[in-house]
Amino acid sequence: MKDSEASQEMDLDAVDLTLVPLLARGETVESAAKSAGVAERTVYRRLANPDLKAKIAEFRTLMFDSVAGQLLDSLPDAAYALLRLLKHPFPEIRYKTALKLIEFAFKTREISDRDSRTLRKDQEINESREMCQGVEAVPAGTAQALIEVREPRLPDSRGKPMMPPHLKTKAAEKRRFCF
Repeated sequence: MKDSEASQEMDLDAVDLTLVPLLARGETVESAAKSAGVAERTVYRRLANPDLKAKIAEFRTLMFDSVAGQLLDSLPDAAYALLRLLKHPFPEIRYKTALKLIEFAFKTREISDRDSRTLRKDQEINESREMCQGVEAVPAGTAQALIEVREPRLPDSRGKPMMPPHLKTKAAEKRRFCF
C-alpha cells in the first residue's frame, strides 16, 4: 500500500504524517508542534483522533522491532564478551559477571516458560473454538432452565429460590466454554 493510499484510508494528512514519527519517538507535544509547523492545540486535537493514535502505536512498534533485531544480531558478541570477563584478573569483575550470567539465565528461562504457557493456552482456545464450531447458539437462560429441571432451586431464608452452590460453578463453566 502506498503512503498516499494509507493516508487517505486513515484520513491522515501531511501534518499527521509528520507528527507520527515525532510523537512515536517520545517528542513532547510542544516540540512536535514546532517541528511540524503547527500550534500545540492542533497537535492535541489531532491526538484525539484514534486513527492517529493507532498509527503512532504502529510506528513505535516498528521502531522497537528494528532495535530488537539489531540487539539480537549483537547477542553472540555480547555473550562472548561476558564469558571473557569470567577470566578477568580482578575477582570483583568475575563475581559480577557470574551474577549477571546467572540472572540472564533465569530471565531467559522465565520468558521461555511464559511463552510455553501462552502457546498452551492458545492451543486450548483453538481446541475450544473447534469444538464449538457448528454448535448453535442457545437462547439465554436455556441452560439454566435445563439445570432447574434436573435439580430445582432450593428456597433461601427469604423464600426465594436459590441455586445449589455445586450447580453455580457448572452453569458458569457452561457459559465460559463456548464463546
